[in-house]
Amino acid sequence: MNKITGPMNLREKTAIILLGTVMALVGILYLGAHWVLGGSFASLEHNYTHVNTSRALNAIYDELAGLSTTAEDWAVWDESYSFVQDRNLSFIEGTLADGAFARNRLNLMLFLDTSGALVYGKGYDLEADKEIPVPDGIWTHLAPNGPLVSSALQSNSASGLVLLPEGGLFIAVHPILTSEGGGPVKGVLVWGRYLSPALVDSLSVKTRLGLAIVEPHRKDTPADLRVADEALNEGLRGDKTLFVQPLNAKSVAGYAFLKDVYGTPVLVLRAEMPRSIYAQGRTTLLYLLGMVIFVGVVGAVATLLLLSKFVLSRLAHLNSVVRSIAFSNDLSSRVVATGSDEIWQLGTGINQMLASLQQAQMRQQAEIALKKANEDLDKKVEARTADLQAANQKLEAEMAHRQRVEAQFRQSQKMEVVGRLAGGVAHDFNNILTAILCYCQLALIDLPQGHRAARHLEEVDKAAHRAANLTKQLLTFSRHQPVQAKEVDVNQLVMGMHGMLRRLIGEDVELVTLPAQDLLPVKVDPSHMEQVVLNLVVNGRDAMPKGGTITIRTSIAHDPLPSGQIPGIKPGPYVMVSVSDTGTGMSDQVKAHLFEPFFTTKGVGQGTGLGLATCYGIVRKSGGHIEVDSKEGQGTTFRVYLPAVAAESPVAPEATDQPILRGTETVLVVEDEPSVRAMIVQVLREHGYKVMEARDGVEALEVAEASAGEPIHLLLTDMVMPRMGGSELAARFRERRPHTRMLFTSGYTEHLLAQQDGGEPDVQFIQKPFMPLDLVRKVREVLDRLQKGTPSQSPVKQ
Repeated sequence: MNKITGPMNLREKTAIILLGTVMALVGILYLGAHWVLGGSFASLEHNYTHVNTSRALNAIYDELAGLSTTAEDWAVWDESYSFVQDRNLSFIEGTLADGAFARNRLNLMLFLDTSGALVYGKGYDLEADKEIPVPDGIWTHLAPNGPLVSSALQSNSASGLVLLPEGGLFIAVHPILTSEGGGPVKGVLVWGRYLSPALVDSLSVKTRLGLAIVEPHRKDTPADLRVADEALNEGLRGDKTLFVQPLNAKSVAGYAFLKDVYGTPVLVLRAEMPRSIYAQGRTTLLYLLGMVIFVGVVGAVATLLLLSKFVLSRLAHLNSVVRSIAFSNDLSSRVVATGSDEIWQLGTGINQMLASLQQAQMRQQAEIALKKANEDLDKKVEARTADLQAANQKLEAEMAHRQRVEAQFRQSQKMEVVGRLAGGVAHDFNNILTAILCYCQLALIDLPQGHRAARHLEEVDKAAHRAANLTKQLLTFSRHQPVQAKEVDVNQLVMGMHGMLRRLIGEDVELVTLPAQDLLPVKVDPSHMEQVVLNLVVNGRDAMPKGGTITIRTSIAHDPLPSGQIPGIKPGPYVMVSVSDTGTGMSDQVKAHLFEPFFTTKGVGQGTGLGLATCYGIVRKSGGHIEVDSKEGQGTTFRVYLPAVAAESPVAPEATDQPILRGTETVLVVEDEPSVRAMIVQVLREHGYKVMEARDGVEALEVAEASAGEPIHLLLTDMVMPRMGGSELAARFRERRPHTRMLFTSGYTEHLLAQQDGGEPDVQFIQKPFMPLDLVRKVREVLDRLQKGTPSQSPVKQ
């Protein structure tokens, strides 16, 4: 017997409709998210792999560049020049021993004369630490009439990769000349370093990537490398030098050709890395799907419950009452209707129908009651509308305030990012400028007075000092310049600059200074504050090409910048310094980018775009804020707000003795930049010190261990070095030699700031670039502190 199924009721139909709608929305949202997010994460993974593969290529070519540079130093060595001429065996025994191969990480060294004949040749196995035969395959590339040897005999160097039966070999070919670079060419120096598994492993550690370098056409070449080889060959025709493909669900790899010294692709580099971006994308999609399903189910259930409570249950109740009246035929009964919606209107209509059947009078009373109810409803609607309008106005005001705060926060973040970039650039330049400035000074000392080359070196020294000033300005802009904050009377500072500013702005510009009475001091770096005033005055002068007036005004402002509107601003009194001009003013578009670095409206060569950005960095680092008020054709006013402080009594400076520059103590110099390290060692030895040297922290610990019986009075170390940096080296040195003093140096003062913030009271630091005299003064100062605290060797006075 079949069960008869009745028609679905309203609740069942509503549930089915909601369930179908939620499932459709979940499917659409998931497909859309998978298409958009999946594509975005795939693009991010491709770009990430592309960048890391390029970084691995750069590491390999840096290895080749280092080999070529060291080989070139040997090729222009006078001893090498003489050896090719006279075949001196003592040069082989003293200079070309196994230690030279180990120090320079060489597998091959050849000396050829001008005819291409071999003067000296030796192969060396670095891992087995023993001599090996010179590979026969190298002579194919070193034929006397070949391009490498012929080019070297014509005073041209060459370096690159050659593929031998033993494997890939980096070679550097340089003409043998005198140390002055003179000729004639006496022969050719060839250095080689195998692209061995150990070298590849070291590059993997350096780049933090899984690197592999193989020949693409061997039988045992993995399948993914054969695919990459075909893709790279196809990419050469389309100017695509890199190829990226996933290896599995956990790894992705980037591929690139390694070309030999003739420009032919011979090897394939594979850089393997984890698919962290891909995994994050899958996790994000799963979370998104789960969240959408959860929200959809909860929303459907909530909607069904609300409909059941406020609609379906009322309709069921109305249906029950109407059916009861129909069965009882009692026209005096009435439907109990609640609410003010269509259901209520339906119940009211039923009641009106019943009332009209009962009598006309009661129909009239019902109409009056209905009219009154409508009037009450209108009043309620009007009141509710007014409440909604007020709430909407409040919400609009809150959104406008939030947009202002977010814009200020984004500007602060952008300035911070560009500041870090500027600080990093200044760090690299300071390393270079240290060597340039110091070697210029040493060369000027060695040259006789009036020598023609001295004038040239003086010009180089001036240019290097200008570059050093530019890096200082970059560090100030990036807020990495050490700040020597002290209490400053802004009125005295401005009045002290009046004469300089007067000469700077020219005769066609009037300078007016309006200092406030009883002005509180501020705690800033005086030189930084002078730079702010100077930059703002110069900016005003440039805005008045036909002359005008610049007004500098100071005053006290009480809570001019409400807390919360500007990140990092605290409530309290502020000293306000304003610089106004009567110049051309600026548009809103220019004001929006005014404090961005390298933004300028001046012509080429008339401004760097760092002036106002530097002002912004100085003021924000001092806990203040800078704002601008300007309109086109109506001049410009800059207002600088700095937190006011209570004045303290000045402390008289202590008298200091004339610094001692010479000494006989032992100094360990640790510096990874060869030219800077050589300069420091030379200067200290010329001033009487016994100097040890190392390229990094690991080598420094080895040098200290080798000289365990000798005292090391001072450790002079760079902060950033490969394998082990200055901070870790100092910590290990303190454990082994607690009485050794530490002197740090760096081109990036963030390291000094980090040491100061860490609470190290004994940190001594010398900023790059420095002059030779600054170096020996600082070394003497640190060693003299050692003598006061711990007995040590007596200094020799100059």
